[in-house]
Amino acid sequence: MDTTKYKSVTIGIGTWKKLNELASKDLRSVSRTIEYLVHEHDYLTKKYMEGNSTLTPEAYFKSQEKANG
Repeated sequence: MDTTKYKSVTIGIGTWKKLNELASKDLRSVSRTIEYLVHEHDYLTKKYMEGNSTLTPEAYFKSQEKANG
């Protein structure tokens, strides 16, 4: 593996199970799901900081969690 392009991370099994479930729903790998979540968080943070959203990224994700059960 090219360590200048990829890194390994350790996460708890509970978090991995959630990531795996999200990945399965969206037909993504766990690594692609992590990439998606990081990019989505960056986008929402930028939107919030520019004043285009009243929700912080954390509040947005919590509202999505509640909506999706």
